[in-house]
Amino acid sequence: SARDALALSLNTPAVRLLRDIGPENLIGVLRACGLRRLNRTAADTGLALALGGVETTLLELTGAYAGLASNGRFRAPKTTQTIDDPPSDYGQPFSVGSIQLLRRMLSAAPLPGGSGEPVCWKTGTSSGARDAWCVAFNPELTIGVWVGNKSGAPAPGSSGATAAAPIVADFLSAYYQRRPRPTFPETT
Repeated sequence: SARDALALSLNTPAVRLLRDIGPENLIGVLRACGLRRLNRTAADTGLALALGGVETTLLELTGAYAGLASNGRFRAPKTTQTIDDPPSDYGQPFSVGSIQLLRRMLSAAPLPGGSGEPVCWKTGTSSGARDAWCVAFNPELTIGVWVGNKSGAPAPGSSGATAAAPIVADFLSAYYQRRPRPTFPETT
């Protein structure tokens, strides 16, 4: 199923779907979600785009996932330097129903290293094992973690699931130690 393919990071279904919709369409959608640093064309990326074959920043990626947490309202992420700036609203490129469906897919499997509480999450590992990341969100917060070598040197054996996801799980465990974890409202 699509749910299993996304939750288990199965690459073939993602590549087939991108082949059907076209890389140029996906690049447009990603930009609408706040990934503004996408500087490669569809011809440059081809179907590798389905596997994350473009570069972005962790801040932009985390901001895009925050849009999923807020029912598809995508905005520029805030940092401590920009907290007083007015929000830059990118719009709402998806229906609320499709966002709710995606959230169910992203919370289907337990977060590696987590204690089983519901959270939406996704990991990634760059080719050559230079980057391992995990982004997770619930209605209250979105967190992104990158693990790698500052020099860009590979970290053999490192993956988003084994290196970054446990850090996210540890953060969530500490953050919610004395407060209740929020849950997404039931969808109809």
